[in-house]
Amino acid sequence: MKGFICIIISVAIAICTCNFSSVIASGAEDWDGSADISWYNETDSEFTLNTPCQLAGLSKLVNEENDSFANKTIYLGADIEFYTNSDAAEWSKGKNIPKQIWQPIGILYETPFKGIFDGCGYTISGVYSLENENIAGLFGCIGSNSEVKNLTLNNSYIYSMNKYSGGICAYNHYADISNCHSSAIICSDYYIAGGIAGVNLGGNIQSCANTGSVAGGIGSGGITGECIFGVLSSCYNSGRAGSATTAGGISGYINSCTINNTYNIGEVSGMSIAGGIAGAVQESSSINNSYNIGKVISENGVSCGIVGEQGAVCSSCYYLNRTTDNDNSESSECISDETLKGELASMLGEAFVSGENHPILAWQKKTDNPDVTTTSTSVTTTSSAATTTVSTNTSTTSKTSISTLSTTAKTTASSSNSSSASTSAKAIKIWSVNNVTELTGIGSTVQLLIDGNSSVPQWATLDKNVAVVDENGLVTATGEGKVIIVATVGGVAVTKELTVKESAVSSATTTTVTTTTTTATTTTTTMISAYSLGDCDGNRKIDIADATQVLTYYAKNAAGITAAFNKDDKLNMLAFYAADTTRDGSIGIEDATLILRNYSRAAVGLTLDWNIK
Repeated sequence: MKGFICIIISVAIAICTCNFSSVIASGAEDWDGSADISWYNETDSEFTLNTPCQLAGLSKLVNEENDSFANKTIYLGADIEFYTNSDAAEWSKGKNIPKQIWQPIGILYETPFKGIFDGCGYTISGVYSLENENIAGLFGCIGSNSEVKNLTLNNSYIYSMNKYSGGICAYNHYADISNCHSSAIICSDYYIAGGIAGVNLGGNIQSCANTGSVAGGIGSGGITGECIFGVLSSCYNSGRAGSATTAGGISGYINSCTINNTYNIGEVSGMSIAGGIAGAVQESSSINNSYNIGKVISENGVSCGIVGEQGAVCSSCYYLNRTTDNDNSESSECISDETLKGELASMLGEAFVSGENHPILAWQKKTDNPDVTTTSTSVTTTSSAATTTVSTNTSTTSKTSISTLSTTAKTTASSSNSSSASTSAKAIKIWSVNNVTELTGIGSTVQLLIDGNSSVPQWATLDKNVAVVDENGLVTATGEGKVIIVATVGGVAVTKELTVKESAVSSATTTTVTTTTTTATTTTTTMISAYSLGDCDGNRKIDIADATQVLTYYAKNAAGITAAFNKDDKLNMLAFYAADTTRDGSIGIEDATLILRNYSRAAVGLTLDWNIK
């Protein structure tokens, strides 16, 4: 199925003016789409860029010439403005759009950027990025050991239909992003969007801020749409994060992720799950020293002050009592306005200082204090036209130099089958045979049906690791956890949440004892979480097949053949992480060796040890 949602998402735009030095390259003109690579040579390891054409040259060198820029550093020497009269809000309406489309630096899975990009405090503005090679952003993919820092992205429009969108980068793969700020309008109709990074896999995002709107069909987050085995620290969001399914003020989805010293003041709206800091929890994660004062909304599901689902361990986390009335963390605390403006900063620790209206991060002390939003903006995205419509209603901005914008979430859809017909999402419901909401055991099934519309629905699952669904609505359990099943009918998406629990047999440890006259041999098989370290095929155990997959992947790469563990992008991403047992961002023979050694350990009942040599 090419896509599973055709939606219209209401979003607000937050635009910020930063305190970085303003140096515009003299004689700047609108970018003509050309790429200048005259500044580059193979001898030097440091380069300074000053113009849009030179920046486009970097994109060309990485994407087309396969130069990853490993062990090389790029500096900005001036603010770079692609268009002198940039208006991202107009572009998102399909009006006055630029003739030239920005090609993100680095292609997902193929040619990631692996160097250091130091913005030196300068601003890049006027980026118009539409989906290319499944990604949209200033950077497409940044790889292991790379770094992007000291950069602001302003007045830009980042859009993808089916895959990843991110302000600074679409896909962060084991890289560091620090001191970066985005006020771009970011949208992914059918998939994942993040203010700084669409997906953060194993990366470290630190001291970053987003003040722009973020909208993602499956998920959206102010800093990242999805964080897997990564770290988000000392970041804040004041833009609105909206999604047809799951949204979080800092991250939409978290999977074995650590979030430290963050806060959100932007509105968070997810039709199924919405959390002030994080939305859905796919694997156990931790959230520490964080707070939310942004309004949290979920029309059909769960809205929580800190985290939308159970499974995250929270410490020193607080949410304002008027943002929402509950949370899925037992240890988070609801606070009053008096506490917010009083002792909260000291409660959060040394990473925070008191601000004018609320605590701010210590690194913000020399920058502007973001205030709660004052301007209303509505953004409408339609996948059929691949455009976004924005209407702005401006009121008085805050006292600081940062002007922030706010919105009320609305989600509608237009039917592609009729020019005049429209369908109300509230009139359509998914129901299960015998009202089943919980499946027990891998392989168990339940039939889902649509009530309220005679059209044939398109079915999709948001987590194939928990359950899959066929074209007829038959759901089959594949792993333990919670999963959202989506049905699209006449352009309207409706959801159903199911829970999968392991059966008593599959969850237990199986022990086989073979006795001879002199010895007893015990073999223990313990099921693990799908795509845990070493489980490359997601069958929830470590075996020879996993090592074989790693060796095959390595051999293909060595032969110059495109390698993948799975045709599905998300499953391929999870498999890559499971295969990278040495955590060096690459797949090699040593990874296969570690998998085989742990397979042997599991066979004799020993615990897994990924540090053995």
